[in-house]
Amino acid sequence: MNNIANACSGCNGHKHDRIKGLDEETNEIVPLFNPRTNTWTEHFGWSKNYLTIIGFTPIGRVTINFLKMNRPLLINLRTILILSGEHPKEN
Repeated sequence: MNNIANACSGCNGHKHDRIKGLDEETNEIVPLFNPRTNTWTEHFGWSKNYLTIIGFTPIGRVTINFLKMNRPLLINLRTILILSGEHPKEN
């Protein structure tokens, strides 16, 4: 199977070969977010300070969890990008 996500090497390393996972809120097994078939804004949003990604759906929550999309290194990067005017991007 082809890799379904366009991800940085850090996120991809956390993802490994997983394509689905357990959503702890619903206790359901769901697929990871697929950027080719899913819409980002349906599954994710930003915290008020734009530092963390919030999962709106089981797909979003599982993807954030498995890819560790809110790990400290990414929070630090987003902080720098905010200070330099590079984040958040306009849709």
